[in-house]
Amino acid sequence: MTQVSAPEGVVVWLLELDTTAPLGYLSPDEQARAARFRFERDRRRYHVCRSALRVVLGERLQVPPEALEFTYGPQGKPECTGATFNVSHSNGLALIALGADGVDIEEIRHDIEPQSLGRSVFTPAELSHIHSVEDFFLAWTAKEALIKAEGSGFSSPLLKRTVWPALEPALAERFTLVRLDVPPGFAAALALQKTKKAARQLSGGS
Repeated sequence: MTQVSAPEGVVVWLLELDTTAPLGYLSPDEQARAARFRFERDRRRYHVCRSALRVVLGERLQVPPEALEFTYGPQGKPECTGATFNVSHSNGLALIALGADGVDIEEIRHDIEPQSLGRSVFTPAELSHIHSVEDFFLAWTAKEALIKAEGSGFSSPLLKRTVWPALEPALAERFTLVRLDVPPGFAAALALQKTKKAARQLSGGS
């Protein structure tokens, strides 16, 4: 794992899922979830990502990784007592963000038509800035990170709000949105709620 530059009070780890050895820290329910993946590659990636999350949280909370217990919120978001974290993964890469309210990473795919697809998820103001697939995924990771931070999932009214390339003034009063430096071929963003304390504890992610 390598650290990615992030705002003060937040630690972000970049994890290469296909080159990292899986560890034996999964709980029985996590093992059952891994077994439900159809392809071995996806089972292994899940195992690697969840094991790494347990290691990172265990170090912060000073408990053995295998002793951590997760619960799940209404949107399926994993939570751990005493911890604020957020997780995102896309095609072999994952981000584990400690102290973040929302994080998203996406592989930049060139098999989409950005303007056509963007009409269903972006405002006209956002669409006016989308001229390439790179623009599309920069905008989408920003919106996804903010939706995670806001917490209402894909019923979120933020889908109808302008968040890229700059937050609407009303949203800027509530959130900080940061583009993350990730490997070429990917886009990523992180969102923080300004109403939370500056000395952020750990939180939950998906």
